[in-house]
Amino acid sequence: MKALCFHEHGDLDVLRYDDVPDPEPGPGQVLVRVRACALNRLDVWVRRGWPGLKLEMPHWTGADVAGEVAGLGDGVTGWEVGQRVVVDPGVSTCEDEFTRRGEHSLSPGYVIRGEQIRGGQAEYVVAPATDLMSIPDDADAPH
Repeated sequence: MKALCFHEHGDLDVLRYDDVPDPEPGPGQVLVRVRACALNRLDVWVRRGWPGLKLEMPHWTGADVAGEVAGLGDGVTGWEVGQRVVVDPGVSTCEDEFTRRGEHSLSPGYVIRGEQIRGGQAEYVVAPATDLMSIPDDADAPH
């Protein structure tokens, strides 16, 4: 797939439109074909970098993703290929006292798509099935 990525931190000149491996949904995950991804200030900060920020390179940003379900990992129910969705930018990577109380963003395992993990500035993104929200049929498609 194609992704707007960078291999080092810097200004706009570090961005490249590269071929990267297609993501595969694991158990409980959904493959989403990205139809829209907003650009926000976090994307600029991550691209520029800051002391202590460690990312797997190449990296691509994009926290705010809308698209359609393109594939389902094992055990996923309630979603269908072709269904339009919005992807929650926050991802819980573990279960702990905070996630059990529904306070996911307080967990040390909480990460933001496009910051600590690769984001939606690509053709596809993989997300936990629990992190998707359906886009109503009567809502306009992203342009």
